[in-house]
Amino acid sequence: MTAISGALLVTGLAACDTNDDAGDDHTNAGFAYVSGSTLTTVNGASSQGQASDAARLSVRLYSGAFIDGPNGQAFVNNDLFTSIQATDENRSAEYVINPRAQYSDGKPVTCDDFYLAWFAQHKKEYFDSDNPLLEQVESVTC
Repeated sequence: MTAISGALLVTGLAACDTNDDAGDDHTNAGFAYVSGSTLTTVNGASSQGQASDAARLSVRLYSGAFIDGPNGQAFVNNDLFTSIQATDENRSAEYVINPRAQYSDGKPVTCDDFYLAWFAQHKKEYFDSDNPLLEQVESVTC
């Protein structure tokens, strides 16, 4: 009930824009996310992010390698990858990054991004990383 009330409140407040500039042609597009805890980061792969439920938000902001199909299938997210092939009896996989894949700031997605996420998980003495799935990855080669 609280989440629904909070969502309605955010929606209601967003609708009450007091900007009366008649000459403005643009709109303020955005979204709201209601959480039961204070989000101190949007990095869901950090221990701070795990503690503040940032993973619930980051999963909506940062797309994954696969998209769920209507019948439970896993489809390759073609916005991010052109192909994903399992090799070596499913002990390794080759991910081919879509050359048009980019972040919201326009910077391209590169193999280094995945390597740095893996490296951070395996060097916890230097980084505040908490991404258990990356514990299963032996190495990332770019």
